[in-house]
Parts: sequence; C-alpha cells; structure tokens
Amino acid sequence: MRLSVNTDATTSPERQRETSTAARTAIGGVEAGWATDLDVSAVKVRPADRPDLGNWMLNRTDDFDGIIWARLDRAVRSMADMADLGRWAKQRRKRPPLHPWKRRTRPLS
Repeated sequence: MRLSVNTDATTSPERQRETSTAARTAIGGVEAGWATDLDVSAVKVRPADRPDLGNWMLNRTDDFDGIIWARLDRAVRSMADMADLGRWAKQRRKRPPLHPWKRRTRPLS
C-alpha cells in the first residue's frame, strides 16, 4: 500500500488492505506479506525506489509470485513507471501488477 499523504481517507491503509485482500482471495492467492510505504509519492518515487516495496522487489523476489494493489494509481502515476514495472515482472517471471476490477455485466458500447 502507498499513500503520498497519510490523511487521504479514500485510500486509507485500512481500505487498501481490505481491497487488496479481497482481490487476493478472489484469485485464490496466498498472502506473502505487505509493502507499506506511507508518505511516499508515486510521482516522485519509482516503485523499486520506495523503501518497503523496493525491498520486496529487489531483495525478496523469491518470496512472492505477484503484487496486488488496491488501485492502480497506488502502484504508478506514469506510463514509463508502468512499463518499467511490467518489464521487472516479466524478467523475474512474476504475475503482472494486479489491481481489483469489477466485471461488467454488459459489453462496452
């Protein structure tokens, strides 16, 4: 989980944990742990450079198969960072970055 300002009620750490846990359960995943980077801006700090997430990405890659974010904007704020994250996942045979989504009951028109 990530917050740029630790007072943002809509993406509070508790809400992010609930959403991510529900997504993990929905895909039958097993929890390996949490990366909690509070007061860290995704605009200013790339995923691998964040204190807690960076430790998982650089030092603990054998401990997990993929990463789930409560919302995609908790992971990245730029297409360049998204591309880097995708390359990182592919090189290490990790599931692509996941975030919860709602299934549509009717096709997009």
